[in-house]
Amino acid sequence: MSNLRGAVQASFEILSLLNKPEFVDVRTFIEKNVKGHENLSAAVLYENIISNKELSNAVTVVLGVLEDASIAIQVDYVDEEILFLSLSEMTKRVCRGLRGYIEQIRKHSNTPEYYIEVEKMVKEWENKRKLSDGESIACINV
Repeated sequence: MSNLRGAVQASFEILSLLNKPEFVDVRTFIEKNVKGHENLSAAVLYENIISNKELSNAVTVVLGVLEDASIAIQVDYVDEEILFLSLSEMTKRVCRGLRGYIEQIRKHSNTPEYYIEVEKMVKEWENKRKLSDGESIACINV
């Protein structure tokens, strides 16, 4: 029971980071500048982000938190169902909205594994499976 309590507590610590201004900034940027602009090239998206230092830092923070959440799930440090219920839709929207940026940062840094862990999480969650073990996510009633 103690391990479960610790995992739940760690999950809510991650969720508390959603209140950081960076998450609001990134969601607002995606809504205003990316959503509905599907023809926006990856290079233009990347330039739009890196040309704004505050936005670039916010994107780095958001993707970093999501990457850490994915790793925490994979090592059973957190309760995945709690994170899924709270983060799944936002995580999928952020990753779709920043897809071109992620591709470009990998290209420019020559580091293809950047944000690979968050992509694993999104892939599993899109298929309504747990990242931790590939099983169906039981907390979904669809």
